[in-house]
Amino acid sequence: MIIQTVKKKYLVIGYLEKDGQKETFLCENVADHSRCLIIRIKDQQLISAVVEFLYEQAANEAFTDFKDCFVSEESLALVFSHCEGQELDRKIGGEYSGLEERLEIVKKALERIILLDMPLFFACRCLRVQNIFVKRSLDVSFCYSIDGIAQNNACSMKEVQDCLREVMEFVFKEELKKEVIRPMEVFLDVLSQKQYDGYLELYRSFLFAKDQVLALSKQELEVPKTWIFRMWDKVRKLFKPMKRILVIAVLIAGLLYMLWTIDSMSKPASSSKVVDQIGTLKIQ
Repeated sequence: MIIQTVKKKYLVIGYLEKDGQKETFLCENVADHSRCLIIRIKDQQLISAVVEFLYEQAANEAFTDFKDCFVSEESLALVFSHCEGQELDRKIGGEYSGLEERLEIVKKALERIILLDMPLFFACRCLRVQNIFVKRSLDVSFCYSIDGIAQNNACSMKEVQDCLREVMEFVFKEELKKEVIRPMEVFLDVLSQKQYDGYLELYRSFLFAKDQVLALSKQELEVPKTWIFRMWDKVRKLFKPMKRILVIAVLIAGLLYMLWTIDSMSKPASSSKVVDQIGTLKIQ
């Protein structure tokens, strides 16, 4: 199957999704053999609602992941870059990724969104664990989705922050569970309470938290700070002076016992009573 525009031809190599409003294909650009994702919107009412927004994004030169927008067989076709690398959830779950590496992945995702001057609607869809792909170089690409595109004008920076928070809670779930990356906990709290003015302010705030996390010592990162641990730590600290008192008490008790033993040994043994008769039998 070929999807064709005036200037380009796309060979369909995979059928990914279909519902009442749209269908999604994995395609190859015949001219340069690069892969791409084509989403065709079939619902005419939806097309009328979003066509202006989509043509504006197609004209955005910075948004290079959105490659084309054209009419195809009474549908509106959208051409996006195809994601490369491994899904974020599989990368984090399938192999060991150090804290520094995971911080770099989040950093790269934010940088990619800034570089593309990505509209808020697409940023909200890209900042989902299942839509983030990571290469070996830790470069990030996105799997694009247009779910809920009719409400594209309702997207806010706060919604982007909420999506980022969910991604970070997944990426750093072990450290957050142990409460060992307090700077990032503070950043996540800010994400839920404050609305940033834009991507750059959000990015700078993340970088500040990232640098603080990397400044933590190895011991701080390894020792859990959960309430159970904190309680045990207090007991352990309290036990140190108690331990000294206990040792002294044992030494005193040992000394007293030793003195009592010496005193008992120095006294003459009591005389033994000689038995000379058992019943009526007299022992000679």
